[in-house]
Amino acid sequence: MNPVLQQITPEPAEQLVAQARAHGLSVDEYLKDILPDTNRHPEQLSSAEVDQILDELAEGSEHLPALPPNFSREDIYADHG
Repeated sequence: MNPVLQQITPEPAEQLVAQARAHGLSVDEYLKDILPDTNRHPEQLSSAEVDQILDELAEGSEHLPALPPNFSREDIYADHG
């Protein structure tokens, strides 16, 4: 068992169960929702890694539809007026 989890006393554990139930989740699901997911926050990337990712994205750009010739910033922000 995780040493951190062994340090949880009955009172906070009961509160955790109550919170999970209030959200209609199991404790496991609730913990996954509230604890940071390290897979969602990648480590700091080097500039070479960023370049590689951007190159890979650019290689796939031929599958993207072209923007209309009259596309402008106003098209992007039209609903923020």
